[in-house]
Amino acid sequence: MDYYGYYDQVLQDGKDAIDEMREDPYGPDTFEDVYDALFIDDSVTGNGSGSYTFNSATAKEYVEDAPFDSDILRALNGLGIETNDVANKIANGNYEELDVCIRCALLGEASGELQRYFEYGE
Repeated sequence: MDYYGYYDQVLQDGKDAIDEMREDPYGPDTFEDVYDALFIDDSVTGNGSGSYTFNSATAKEYVEDAPFDSDILRALNGLGIETNDVANKIANGNYEELDVCIRCALLGEASGELQRYFEYGE
């Protein structure tokens, strides 16, 4: 999956999770709390369990183009993950781990839109 596919998926998953949070009377009150919850939400990033897909073959399909997508590599670099780390994760079959890293990086990039959605419903 390319950068924009990941971005759109993380954005939509984040909005869906925010909608669920709104239904909870004890849900988060601030976007900082929402962001923290999204960061570990398996349905948004997979960071809670270490897998979004719960399927290595599906994760492999998602990440196969990551080493060639400069926008994904730039986003990962923002988390301190270098290009050689991406190649090593793929070479070692750590597809789900890489998929989660990409989703976490893209959550950061989508945070402005998600904050507007949380605060204004836009």
